Amino acid sequence: MPAKPLQLNDDIVDLVRAEIDGERFKTESDVVRESLIALKQRDASFEAWLRKAVVPIAEEMRAHPERALSFEQVQDSLDQHHRQRLQSR
Repeated sequence: MPAKPLQLNDDIVDLVRAEIDGERFKTESDVVRESLIALKQRDASFEAWLRKAVVPIAEEMRAHPERALSFEQVQDSLDQHHRQRLQSR
């Protein structure tokens, strides 16, 4: 497949060159390829977390909204926990 030019801003070009200068990668294409692979892996991990952790809680809150805590309740609980941790030091 023929190479296709990309236009990148100077900050990104500097990051790519730093990776090559640091001998972590041999070419600009290697940097871009590995970066895109890492981005896909991060997105897949995030999607999996959403499905496993967030969706079940959201469904539970829809089914039982009376179990939800207000922002103030959560903040008060966190403040209390923080005070207790400071006192135990």
